[in-house]
Amino acid sequence: MKTFCAALALVQVAPASATFLGINETSCDVPDETRPTRDGERFKFNLMGKDSMGVDSSNRLYQYGRKNSVPDVDQCSWECTNEVDDFLASNLRGIDYDCKNKYCDCLFDDTVLDGTLCDDYFDSCSFSGSGKGSISGTSDASGWSSYKLVGMELLDGTPVQKIEASTVFKGAKSPKLDVNESASCAVDETRPTRNGERFKFNLIAEDSECNDSSGRLYQLGRFYDVPDVDQCAWQCVNEVSDYLASELRGFDFNCDSLNCDCLYDDTVLTDSLCDTYFDACSFEPQGKGSISGSAYAKDWTCYKLVGAELLAGGVAEETM
Repeated sequence: MKTFCAALALVQVAPASATFLGINETSCDVPDETRPTRDGERFKFNLMGKDSMGVDSSNRLYQYGRKNSVPDVDQCSWECTNEVDDFLASNLRGIDYDCKNKYCDCLFDDTVLDGTLCDDYFDSCSFSGSGKGSISGTSDASGWSSYKLVGMELLDGTPVQKIEASTVFKGAKSPKLDVNESASCAVDETRPTRNGERFKFNLIAEDSECNDSSGRLYQLGRFYDVPDVDQCAWQCVNEVSDYLASELRGFDFNCDSLNCDCLYDDTVLTDSLCDTYFDACSFEPQGKGSISGSAYAKDWTCYKLVGAELLAGGVAEETM
């Protein structure tokens, strides 16, 4: 049973004389994909299944915000990306669309929606879904079609990010701090120390997130409210266990949101490590090996761990 944030009638039919966006209301086309745009970025949704709703890797449905009287899939994807705020657009997992009743459900992880967001942007909401992470499959639901958000790109075709590593976090959204504008948003290198060793991180690129030789992003452990690059490097090296320090590949830092992401191969992080050392984690990315490049991501900077040396000058290791 789905619960809603407002006592709203679930069947809301437009008058017979109304033609929304000039589309035939009897049309039940189920396209293979839909690509709305928002603020110069194109979102891509792929069809997961007909007569179904999207579920996560544990077969759980998602929280959703519902929009009524939406004529088709394309309009549904547009409203879920444009008739919401930046926070909701960045945390969107996908959409479920009911062509018969014209319901459009915008899907989110289980900690995203609240009563205020529901009242501000949707006709009704369900908070009962406990789904998390990317949509991984479907559950039977007659008349519905399920779409997964698989990526975004700039209108010139430049990739923005891989959805699998965007906001798939065990933890809450970071608040933004007032920070000294002179804080380091990008430096060429940073060298924190730990237990007699100096770690060296080199800047790979600005406005980007690190990826491996196959273009895959990494698992990450996130620290919130980190003031600058040097502090981010220090926390990734020092506020973790010896094991995590030895497995570190690099870090991504966002000077706008003050999020610091410590990057690891795809088998390193666990729930226990996340709970012990980080504010939030992403387990989905499959990056492996040394950082080899980066993907466009506004306000982020990518740093690669290139080596460690003993403070006496002897090289402890080089990161490959």
